[in-house]
Amino acid sequence: MLVSDSYGNAVSGATVQFSIISGGGSIGGDIAVSDAGGIATSGLWTLGASPGAQQAKAQAAGESVTFTALACYRSCRFSPNFLFVRDGNIFAMQLETRKTVQLTFDGLSHDPAWSPDGDRIAFARYDAKNGYDIYLMNPDGSGVVRRTVGTKFHSPAWSPDGKTLAVTTGFVYSGEIQLLSVVDTGGGGIHLADMATAPAWSPDGKQIAFVSLSGDDGYHALHVINADGSGISAVTVRDEGSIGRPSWSPDGKRIVFTKCIAGGCDLYSVSPKGGALTQLTQLGNAFSPAWSPDGTRIAFARFISGSTGGQYSLTIVTAEGAALVDFLAAGYSPAWRP
Repeated sequence: MLVSDSYGNAVSGATVQFSIISGGGSIGGDIAVSDAGGIATSGLWTLGASPGAQQAKAQAAGESVTFTALACYRSCRFSPNFLFVRDGNIFAMQLETRKTVQLTFDGLSHDPAWSPDGDRIAFARYDAKNGYDIYLMNPDGSGVVRRTVGTKFHSPAWSPDGKTLAVTTGFVYSGEIQLLSVVDTGGGGIHLADMATAPAWSPDGKQIAFVSLSGDDGYHALHVINADGSGISAVTVRDEGSIGRPSWSPDGKRIVFTKCIAGGCDLYSVSPKGGALTQLTQLGNAFSPAWSPDGTRIAFARFISGSTGGQYSLTIVTAEGAALVDFLAAGYSPAWRP
């Protein structure tokens, strides 16, 4: 850090305090004194383990300077930590830098989901002959493997141990959730629940939240079921509203979801044990929430009224429903890297 006076002259002998702002890590030698040239140098800055932008601060006499470094996952060439879909293709983004890479190019890919270790992405792809099926690929779009053929499975959700995918068939009026081994063992899926869609695994792997369908427009309910198929219970009441895409908070204490009533759709959260709902947005066009791994933010899609073909933008809101940030003009189905 260069310490100078109000005229730009270097100041020697000034005490500078260095500290970590974000990302964890440490600074060895967090106090330094500026030299004859006004330069104060900290000890070694060791970055934290999480990929992404990390920040440190140098402060002297009430003034401060912030330094930013990019911690990379395996390689600094590109370390994505966020997925989204645009026009039927999956994109990977490094949120802090906004660098984006397109991973699929078929216009038929949907529902991306990171594996718990961040090494694989599960997604659904549609073709006219077989309908939807489940695929796997690497975070850079390479190594695409077709996991199912002709199953009509979509909306994959990884178990926390990375061994199983909860998948669903059907959409608005009927559906079924099955459990599918990530590794192809030659067998099919295991039935979990009928009239069910949009599975989401709890962080401890013991339960799966899902949308209970009614066979009609709306009248959905949010349910949870034990991962072994026992102990199904209702989390919300079944009313005229429709419900979409539940997502657990990382601590397992809340589930966020979309609820649509009288044409207006917003985000709500609730305890997995049920009880009062907390409304997080008042936008009327909020869909597909996804909780960030640190539990502080929720990304979701906003429908753009009057758009050709139905377009969405992406927004981030705090876990308490404050401080909306629109960060992507076109995209939907957000997914954070664990």
